[in-house]
Amino acid sequence: MHRMNQQFSARRAYLRLLMGAGLIVGAAACSSGPTSMISPSGAGPSALDARGGAVKAFTVTVTPPSFAAGNATLVVTVTNDLSTNPATLKLGSVQMVVPSGLNVLAVNTFSGSKSWGTAWTTGQTITVGASNGTQKLAPGESVTFQIDVTATVCQVYAFDKPAGSSETLGTFSADWTYIGSTFGVAVTGCGAGEGCPAAPAIAGAYLRDVLGMKPNDDPYKNIVAQVANHMTQEARFDDLLPCETGYAQAVINFVNAIVSQL
Repeated sequence: MHRMNQQFSARRAYLRLLMGAGLIVGAAACSSGPTSMISPSGAGPSALDARGGAVKAFTVTVTPPSFAAGNATLVVTVTNDLSTNPATLKLGSVQMVVPSGLNVLAVNTFSGSKSWGTAWTTGQTITVGASNGTQKLAPGESVTFQIDVTATVCQVYAFDKPAGSSETLGTFSADWTYIGSTFGVAVTGCGAGEGCPAAPAIAGAYLRDVLGMKPNDDPYKNIVAQVANHMTQEARFDDLLPCETGYAQAVINFVNAIVSQL
């Protein structure tokens, strides 16, 4: 009997030892807790690019903002945006549509960081770009070229947003984002009977078609009202009659001064 009691005591001690070891293992597992949870990729959310890649951004400017009816030369500057694009993103070509009424006569006189040319022969759609890969624009680089146009109707002509491509001239495929403002040019100085709009009409067209304001917006209505109040007898604006050279430009300058203070 005594021997049986000894065997029972030994087994009970052994069971206690096993239970103690199990508690230790369980405690160790619990202590690891949430720190053992990792994302399948092993990368935190901050390592993920929400945009899905770099933005390919470019800008275009056109000058002058106005010219007298007849023949004129528009100077266009295309720039690969330095603030947005990494050095590996190079702009290969750009396509723009000149508004109907500004009839394109020629596209020429290229200059700038790289050697660019054009595929334009006729019509209002102009494509310009690098002749080969080494002439693509790196971030911060620009090219300038000229568009010879003619116009007979005095009004503001707004351009659609240009399109950009990584491809060189001849293989254009739009994959870039234009990040500049809407832009346009005003044709002024038309003779009597050919259309000489008064200052409020010029201001409204400029605000709507070039600056992108909506007619129902308060800034639009307030600016047009200020332009109307600035006119004097015979629709004079800064002492210029509607059909005189410089009239539309005076209105645009007046509007730009107001917009700059908004």
